[in-house]
Amino acid sequence: MGMNSKTLTTNAISLCFLGLLAMTCSASDQRPNVLMIIVDDLAPVGTSFGGPVSLPSLEALAQRGISFNNNYANVPVCGASRASMMSGLAPTSTRFLTFDSQLDQDAPGTPSLPAFFREQGWHTAASGKIFDVIADSQDSWSEPVWSPESQWHGKKPDHRGEHLQAAYLEPFTSNRFPYAEKLAVEDDAYPDGQVASKAIADLQRLAKRDEPFFLAVGFRKPHLPFNAPDRYWVEESSVDSLPPTWGQTDTNVPLEFAGHPSLELRMQYDALPLFGEPDAAEAADIVAAYHAAARYADAQVGRVLLALQESDAANQTIVVVMGDHGFMLGHYQMWTKHALFEPALRTPLIIADPRLSGSASVSAVTDLLDVYPTLVDLAGLQLPDHLDGKTLRPLLENPSLTERTDKTASISRWLNGESVRDHQYRYTRWFDEDNNTLAEMLFDLWNDPIETNNLAGELLVSDKVEQLRDQLLENRQGPVWSEALDAMVSQMKLITSPAGNIIIAAIAYPMIAGLIALALLGGIAWLTWLGLRSRSR
Repeated sequence: MGMNSKTLTTNAISLCFLGLLAMTCSASDQRPNVLMIIVDDLAPVGTSFGGPVSLPSLEALAQRGISFNNNYANVPVCGASRASMMSGLAPTSTRFLTFDSQLDQDAPGTPSLPAFFREQGWHTAASGKIFDVIADSQDSWSEPVWSPESQWHGKKPDHRGEHLQAAYLEPFTSNRFPYAEKLAVEDDAYPDGQVASKAIADLQRLAKRDEPFFLAVGFRKPHLPFNAPDRYWVEESSVDSLPPTWGQTDTNVPLEFAGHPSLELRMQYDALPLFGEPDAAEAADIVAAYHAAARYADAQVGRVLLALQESDAANQTIVVVMGDHGFMLGHYQMWTKHALFEPALRTPLIIADPRLSGSASVSAVTDLLDVYPTLVDLAGLQLPDHLDGKTLRPLLENPSLTERTDKTASISRWLNGESVRDHQYRYTRWFDEDNNTLAEMLFDLWNDPIETNNLAGELLVSDKVEQLRDQLLENRQGPVWSEALDAMVSQMKLITSPAGNIIIAAIAYPMIAGLIALALLGGIAWLTWLGLRSRSR
């Protein structure tokens, strides 16, 4: 027997309440706005992602959106990760390799995420750090990208006046600067506060336009240095904040391949000894400083989100907040990113669409490549053909799914390493120019979430190792090796060799490099003089 119109209507309404037709049952047919916020070096340290730090703004957004708890970067370094995410293209041996990778250089002609929206009639604008290089993909924007005039890295006096740290006043004998700063100043005294203020003004302006907007906002904290107003330093440093792997040396993890000497923190800042490692108390201070910078960034996110909620555009704006990769806080004595461990790759992702009611946490594996197709899909647009990621719309409509049918794993690359994360395991391999496997890691993250027991050599999981290795090879694009990759791998080998300490010292202290150069020149001159003298006899 057929259904009458009343029954059809009732069933459709029921489906809407179930969330299955949430996107099509919206009261508004307007094209949605997009507010995309990227937080630099943001690890999932917030309580809404299982971390120890209260980040009220992210927690509030999670209460009205969908949180992706197993979200990963495809490259653990800023420039490459952002170029990959904004292009929708996976990293390879020839593209998206370094901290300053650019979309225009590595994938010319590929429309970035904001450029695609601009082509479809959205007004696109940005403030702060979106691409790592501000000049990258300038055709993405309907108006010039705005960036604060003050130095984001905090190495110059600008606003600090009498608060200026003594290290900045010393003669320029070192490239190592203070890794943190705690001043009694307002939020706008630092660049991220200025970015938030500009974004608020942009929201108020763009909400009055007839066409939909795509507004990107990039905050630079908690990237080094960990500079933040003093009110965000609410945590007493404690060795209990260090990861269980801190100080662990007896391990079957191949750290000669998987590890690194934390050069970003060691050579540019004074957090670590030039050689060796800090003691536990010093390491805990670094963790506390990172947490302070994360609280400061979270507060700026909150300012922007509050401005959106108070605007006329609130009910027509999709919000996405994410990091560009994770951050290691002492994992196997490593800091920052540049590794294929969970802490370097895992980063928050929250999507709040006003057309979807309720909040939820998703355990299925996702990555930053999925952001581009998701926003295009939510905007009701046809996905471009070049995308390597998959839309997260099925998870937004059914967050209880623990595995995806269209994408079963996330793949990340760094140097000559590649890593795959499925619903339970992370497998990583390092290879040479002939694709021979140099080292492998397999972690059962359900039973070993902190990656202490490498299972790669165990017979019981050999089938799993083979399966994930094959998955990496099947998903690889382009050549195994390239000149650019070879140069990076060679450079890292040199720095981690016995001669590396001399290189590190020379970079950190230019005077040392000068003295070494003088000594070499002096030695050459002396040998030349001896040679001439012996000939004269």
